[in-house]
Formats: sequence, C-alpha cells, structure tokens
Amino acid sequence: MLQYFRLVGLALLLSVGVGSVGKAGINQFAIDLELNSFRFSALSSLPKGPSPDISGSPCTYFVVPKLDQKFKSSQFIQDKGWAILSEVRLAQYHFIAFAGSFDPSTSGACIISQSNIAIFEKEQLLGVVYLDDLENSLIGNLRLMDAGFIRVFSGDMIQEPVADIQLSLNGFEMKTMSDLTAYCNGGSILPSIIGTNIIEARNALFDYGFEPIEATEPLVISWRQYLIDYGIREVDSCSGTGFAFCSFSYENESGFVDLITAGEDDFPTVVRSRVKCKS
Repeated sequence: MLQYFRLVGLALLLSVGVGSVGKAGINQFAIDLELNSFRFSALSSLPKGPSPDISGSPCTYFVVPKLDQKFKSSQFIQDKGWAILSEVRLAQYHFIAFAGSFDPSTSGACIISQSNIAIFEKEQLLGVVYLDDLENSLIGNLRLMDAGFIRVFSGDMIQEPVADIQLSLNGFEMKTMSDLTAYCNGGSILPSIIGTNIIEARNALFDYGFEPIEATEPLVISWRQYLIDYGIREVDSCSGTGFAFCSFSYENESGFVDLITAGEDDFPTVVRSRVKCKS
C-alpha cells in the first residue's frame, strides 16, 4: 500500500527562480507504507545546511566534488551548505542525494545522516524526500538501474539497498526493493540476495542461470580456506582486517555478477552486488 503526497501543488505556487515549473501531470510522490521512515514534502527552496567539514576525512570518498557535479542544481544545493552524495537523471528529472552530517568510522567507512533526496525538473525544485529522524542513515547513494528505476542505498558503514523509486503515470513511487532486478536488457535476472549468507546467495544465483567462476589464484587468508574446502571455489579474495570482506564471481550468457560479503561468520553475509554485462 502506498501513501500519497502532493508533488507539484506547492511548487506551482512558489518559485525558486531557476527554471520552469513541472508539468501538471506529474503531481504526486507515493511512498510504500513499509518504508515508514521516509517522508516527502513539496518545496520550492531548500533550507540552509550545516556546511559539514569533511576535509581530510575518509568521508570525502562518499561526496561528489563540485568540479565533478553534472547538474547546476547540485551546485545550488552545495552552495546552500549541503554535501552532494549522488546525482541521477530519470527522464527529464534530476534526483540529487545530499547530506549534512558525516561520521568517519573504521576501515575507511563513513556513517551519513541528515540526508535527503531533492527532485528537480530541469532546474525547478519539485520537492524533497527526507527521513523522520535526523540521525537516521537510510539515504546515501543513488543508482540508476538498467530497468529504468532508481535504487536508493543507505548511508550506513556498509551501504545497502533500501528502496526503489519509479516513474509512474501521475508522478513517482518509492517502493520496497523488488525481489528480482533485470540487467543486460533482461538477459540477467538478479534475485534479492543482500543480507543472505553466501550459501543462500549462490544457490539463488544458480536458480537464475548463473554459474560460479572458479578463481585460479585466490587470495584467501588461511582462516577462510574452509570456503574453498567446502566447494565454494569462486571465492577470489578475502581481507583479514576491518569488515573481513570476501569477493565471489559468477556469470551467465549475458553478464557477470560479483558479490561482496562481510563478517566473520562461517558463511558470511552478502552486503554488495555488482553486475557487468558482456556486451
């Protein structure tokens, strides 16, 4: 079930003076009720941010520098005192994730909070997705997926996917992650495996036509050798410090999938996936 918010109504009445207003047909932003930490507000301008100082911090890795920003709207947000996390174009709309608080952590990680997603049509602000608690870290990076929707990742130490934003007939819908995500023009279907252990994840990949790519010279530390002995010969490398990351590789006719696990459990948990198409 979705909760609906007015998208353009307020934007039609107020102007930020940086472009034309949105089309009347795009008039709502709907949020799945299960995503109960997310809110939306139609805005015409942004409040001044806290101007976070992350110079010399590993958190700089998670911010888009001004020189690399693609949209004029991003520079407008940064000039307001916010740090830009991500920029994505969906049709004629710009989605820009930005934040005001960064807490550096171990192993080059960073916890991001006071984060939001601004939605612009060209350079006209339509509204902002925000969180119900300033300390909440559910908004981090944004990624445009092959199937034409935006995936929202958290701002936690290990950024995990938390929601999808889709364009609908009347506006936008923010939903819980789909159980299946299409890549490579539909040639690779990736099941939802983030948060499962590597045994469960690889079995799910096998069900969707992927096969393991055996590592020829795996860089696996001695206390992870049991993974290979167990028959998980696609483990390519493991780190012995920090989050104890391990990487695993798979393929089908259309693409490759790399999985990253973390944790010191016998069968560690998948925290990240990456798909690369063969053509």
